[in-house]
Amino acid sequence: MSTLEIILEDLKTLPTPKLEEAADYIHRLREVSRAERLTILRETSGIFSPEDADAMEKAINEDCEKIDVALENAEDLIASRQVLAHPESVPWKTLKPELDELHR
Repeated sequence: MSTLEIILEDLKTLPTPKLEEAADYIHRLREVSRAERLTILRETSGIFSPEDADAMEKAINEDCEKIDVALENAEDLIASRQVLAHPESVPWKTLKPELDELHR
């Protein structure tokens, strides 16, 4: 059972006044979290020069591209192993356009 499920089960057993108290507490937690995020954004806004921000954005985009390619390759490998292990489970008819594309 997940933490959320456990909490929900606990909440179901509370009398209405305690349930309202719990709801107020949860709302305060959410608001504090939002306020903290906004404070951090305000404090850090504009700390990079435009050049530094561009360099950071470029590095992130390039590195994320590498991660995306690695994930695609891993997904292809997993799919290949599944095909080898269970060829009967592959919807061959739906793959025909993709297979035709590979042979061009």
